[in-house]
Amino acid sequence: MRKNPILLLPSLLLLTFCSKVNDQELFDKAKKELEEQKYVEAVALFDSLVTAVSSSEFAPQALFESAKIYHSEKIPNLSKEESMNKAVEYYKKLYEGYPDYKESASAMMMTGFILANELNRPEEAKVVYEEFLKKYPNSELVNSVKLELESLGLSPDEILNRLAKGTK
Repeated sequence: MRKNPILLLPSLLLLTFCSKVNDQELFDKAKKELEEQKYVEAVALFDSLVTAVSSSEFAPQALFESAKIYHSEKIPNLSKEESMNKAVEYYKKLYEGYPDYKESASAMMMTGFILANELNRPEEAKVVYEEFLKKYPNSELVNSVKLELESLGLSPDEILNRLAKGTK
């Protein structure tokens, strides 16, 4: 018995529509939790969205929102180091999984920044920054990344002294 493909089309359209609605609903619910400062719940919902439908148009933004939550240290009972490591993890998932997403360059820059300035891992930061310059050479963040590269391993006083002297 042969099935008529025309009869399957409405079912496929309905399935696609329901999937989109669920993605949208899940994302909206996560954003609502975020607005209500229910950060653990928001991250859990963002994670559910990314896990369930990584191809969703909302997945990259969900990763970005989760990264920002961790970077802001909004999850209770996590040390600063644990929170920063989670932020790096989410930022990396974003720029590696969705390199053309509008916030991917920012996520990559933030990964380097956290590694250098929050986690004191300048060698890892250097690798990220150098990769950034190759991957996003036309980004508006290029000058900031170059400045970060020049400042790696320097104390705040050393950076200020260099800036005051006008040297790099």
